[in-house]
Parts: sequence; structure tokens; C-alpha cells
Amino acid sequence: MSRAYLMVLSRSMAMLYLLSLLITTCFAGNEVAIDSLLKQADDAKSAQVELFNSTLSLLKQSEPTFTPEQKAYYLYLEGYQSGYKGDIPTAINFYGAALNQAKNVDLIYRLHYSIANMYVMQRNWEQTFSQLTDALNIQQQVVSMDIKNQGLLVAALIYNQLGQYQSGLDYLLKINKDKQNSRTLCYLHQLEIEAKYKLDFITSTNVLIKQWADYCTAHQENLPSLFIQMYQAQMLLREKNYLEALVYIERLLPLVEKTRYDYLISEVYSTQSQVNFALSLWDSAVKNAQLTLQHAKSMEYTTPVVKAYQILYQVNESQQNYQAAFSYLQKYLEVEKGFSNEQSAKQLAYQRAKLEVLEKNYEIESLNQANSLLIIQEKLTQETAKNTRLFVYLMIAFTSSLVLWVYNLHKNQKRFKELAEKDGLTGLKNRRSFIESAENVISFCQLEQQPVCLIMFDLDKFKSINDQYGHPIGDWVLVKTAEAIKQQGRKYDITGRIGGEEFAIVLQSCDLKQGRLFAEQCRKAIESIDTSETNFKFQVSASFGVTISTISGYKYKQLMIDADLALYESKNNGRNRITIWHSTQI
Repeated sequence: MSRAYLMVLSRSMAMLYLLSLLITTCFAGNEVAIDSLLKQADDAKSAQVELFNSTLSLLKQSEPTFTPEQKAYYLYLEGYQSGYKGDIPTAINFYGAALNQAKNVDLIYRLHYSIANMYVMQRNWEQTFSQLTDALNIQQQVVSMDIKNQGLLVAALIYNQLGQYQSGLDYLLKINKDKQNSRTLCYLHQLEIEAKYKLDFITSTNVLIKQWADYCTAHQENLPSLFIQMYQAQMLLREKNYLEALVYIERLLPLVEKTRYDYLISEVYSTQSQVNFALSLWDSAVKNAQLTLQHAKSMEYTTPVVKAYQILYQVNESQQNYQAAFSYLQKYLEVEKGFSNEQSAKQLAYQRAKLEVLEKNYEIESLNQANSLLIIQEKLTQETAKNTRLFVYLMIAFTSSLVLWVYNLHKNQKRFKELAEKDGLTGLKNRRSFIESAENVISFCQLEQQPVCLIMFDLDKFKSINDQYGHPIGDWVLVKTAEAIKQQGRKYDITGRIGGEEFAIVLQSCDLKQGRLFAEQCRKAIESIDTSETNFKFQVSASFGVTISTISGYKYKQLMIDADLALYESKNNGRNRITIWHSTQI
């Protein structure tokens, strides 16, 4: 055993001994000592996790002696500890119990934004916005500038989680960076770097990345430092600097594993697995994908999980392990669908929250106008009859304002509904809207005993088009593909973009022969896309999979699985072709 290790051990024992003495004083009824320990645990909770846990364990022994406010503070810290360990339901229960006892506005504010943060982890977006709104409503009453800034940080975190990175940056700009403590600065710059990375505003060579990672490490704020370094590794992956990314992650992993923070660990293992796959290091890619899944057991529909199953499927397919590849493909399709639905739910909750704010603002404005009108009316009753005409004019103006408010509200509701249902690039139905419409049509056809045909197709070598010609050209191909399909379909056919370059079509009252003919028309239309207007010459094609209710039944999920497997066979047999599920290849 080394001398250095013995010195660290002796210091730790001394620290615990001092804590024991302090807690003994607490038992004697010293409320100041308890307050001191609560503050010490609060200060240590992110930078010195072991000290935080030890202090909380000692505090638990004197819990019966707590005042109501000390009890609320202690429950808040218990909630933080549970959330850090990934036990979200328990964390919410602790925070809720603290909220029932707390009288201090600063603590109530912290509890609201902490609960909002937990609901983010549970993907309960309605409750997330409810708690965040409650926090922001009392923000002006908060005394501590640090605590007020923490709430703004959580708001930025929530908007980053929603993918609304510009809104996240807007909240960060409300924080005055002067005279901030190191913790606030570290989390602020972690969220800022994340948003700018996702918006493609910065690259891996940006000097701020290393500057703030080093700063946070020096101030023992290890979590934000490690997140910043993880973003840099992901930037290296995005920039295809695979070898540099591999070396960087191998240095980073031991530090990340020490945190025992599963969300961060799964993200880093996922990034490493993607780098391994890009370098054709199949065994390492599989190993790290499986480690990703181990650490993401409670985070099913997240990017690391989707990427892990995709890599497991692709590696097994490359190694001709077709049975395993098929199994992982099914799981990948399942989690990718869940992930896509999750993104739609996020955006729907975001748009609904915006609409509610808009409605409240209109309501407040309407009430203000009504109050103003009542005041004016009272004055008018004291005036002579010559002012009657002015009152009539005011009534007309008020009525016009009310009509305009109702009209604008209806127009905004209609616009938000379209945003929630349409794919922003192609104008086709998005995945969530397509699934709802498809399930309704399938149920109707089953009730009427009519056949329903489902077609899936995927653009061939689309990644190569993006890589070789750039994402704007890739977007142009997606738009032209959607236009080509729209020209072939009937008005009541349902067409949707359900993935990056993946589309699906539901044909009502359509037999297999008609479905196959329609798929062939679509295939030819895509193959005929003229790329000359892009100033590049390349071939666009797609692989199709077709099934029908007489083969796959009237369950949407089974129809999708069978059509996708038929598409998979088209890919394996050379692409740019159509395969009928349980039928001969066209």
C-alpha cells in the first residue's frame, strides 16, 4: 500500500471523525450545527459526491430533531441524491414531500425546477412545463442570485432536452456571468457548448471547450467538465476524426466511469461504439454497444440506445450472422419508433406550452381592455349625452378587438396543429401523424372487410449522397422524392416520412396486384429524378417492400414489420427493386 494512498485514507478518516463530532453536537440540540451540515452537503453535492453522501448519512441520524424548514431542506437533498442515482420516482417523492413543508421561497423555487428536471428524465413533458412555469412565476421573489441563476440553468437544460437549443441559449443569456460561483459558470458553459454543438455553431478545435473543461476540473466541478469533454468527442466523430476521437475517449472513459452517472456513461460508450464501427473495429463496436445498453436500462428511447441497436444490427449483418442481425433489426426498429414518437411528443408539448402562453397573454390583454372600458364607461355616465357617440365607438373597437383575438387564436391553433402533423422538409405526414392515420384506415378496412396495402421504401445509398454532395443536396433529394410520390398517389392514400430517408404509404381498398403496380410506378418516378439542377450528376433510386392485410393481417405493427423485412430483402438483392412479403421477388 503506497504512502500517498495512506495519506488520502487518513485524511478521509479524519474528515469523517470531524463530521461525527459535528453531528454529536447536533444531537445536543444545536440547530446552527445542523444548518451548517445541511449547507455543507448542499455545497458538496455535485463536486464532492462522497462527502455529500457521508454528510447526508450522518444527518439522517438526527432527523427527528429537525425543525420543519430543516426537514424540508433535508428532503430536498435526499431527492437530489436519489435523482443522481437514477431513482427518479423516489426523487420526485422526496421533492414533493419537501414542497409540502417548505416555507422559504428560495427552497420552493429550487424544488419546482428540480421536479421539472426529474420529469424531463421521465419524459413527462406536460408536468415538466407545469413545474418550470411554477418556478419562473416566483423567480422575482427569490433572494439568492445563485439560486435564481440555477433555475435559469434548468430552464436552459429543459429546452436543450427538447431540442430547442436556441431557446436554451436565450435563457443562458439572461444570466449575468459577473461574480458567479464556479458551479454556476461550469453548468452555464456546459449547456452553452452543448447548444452550440447541436446547432453546429462550433467545432472540436474551439478553444472555449478545453478552457472550460480545464476550469471546471480545477474547481472540482467534474460532471460539467466531463460533459464538455464528451461533446468534444462527439464533435470529433461528426468531423470524421475517428482516430483522434478514439484516443480521446479512451482517456476520458475512466473518469466518466468514476461518476457512476449512467446517463453520461451510456453517452460516452455509445460515442466510442460509433467510432469503433467507423474504424471497422467490429468486436470493440459490439462490446461498447452492449455496455451502452447496460448503463441505459432506464433510458429506453434515447439516442445511445437507438445507436447501440443499430450498430449491433449492422455488425451482425456485415459478419453474415443473419439470425442475430434480424433480432437486432427488430429491436432497433422498435426503439427507433419509440424515439421518434418521443421527439414528436416533445415538440407537441412545446407547441402546446407556447399556445397556452399565447392564450394567457390574449386573455390578460382582453381583461385589461375590458377593465379600461369599464373605467371609461363610468366616466362617460357622468358626462353629457354628447359623449354617447364616443362610447359607441369604444364598444365597436372592443368588439373588433375581441373578434380579432378569436380569429388569431383559431389561426394559431390551426398552425400549431399543422406543425405537429407535417414533416417540415417534405410536407408529408410525420411519423406520429402517419401512424395515427394509418391505424384509422386499417381499422376501417378491417371493419369493411376491404384489403389494405402497406408499402415501405428507403432511398438507396442516401448516406453516400449526403457525404459526397452535402446535406443541402440530400434535402433536395428528399423533397424531389416526396414530389414524385405525391404525383403517383390517390387523394385518400396516406404517405409519410417515417425516418431520415425512409417513407411509407398506406393504400386503402387496394389488392396486392394494384399495390405492386403502384410501388413500381413510384420506383420508376424516383429513378427518373433529374439531378442536373443541383449541378451534380448522380442516380437516385429506392428499394421497396410491400405487404397486404391478406398476408400480414390488420395490425399496423405487423404490416410495418413485414414490409420492412421485404424492403431489407430488396436491399440485400441489389437495391432499386420491389419485394413482396412471402412472394417472389419482382
